[in-house]
Amino acid sequence: MYIIDNGVGFTPEQLKRLGEPLLTTKTNGTGLGISLSHEIIKGHNGTIEYFSEPNQGTTVEISIPLIDKQ
Repeated sequence: MYIIDNGVGFTPEQLKRLGEPLLTTKTNGTGLGISLSHEIIKGHNGTIEYFSEPNQGTTVEISIPLIDKQ
């Protein structure tokens, strides 16, 4: 699944740190949303990747494997 926005994007330095607990770019943010998302996706043996450039927006790719319950 891809999630795409046309926001302000992230710098390369910010991209390297995405997923760290308590990291936020918002004035009133807690920095828990992305880190919790990472843990949930990893718990399902999935991956999450970010593609972003400043002033160009961000694309997030989330992959979670399907399990055949036969």
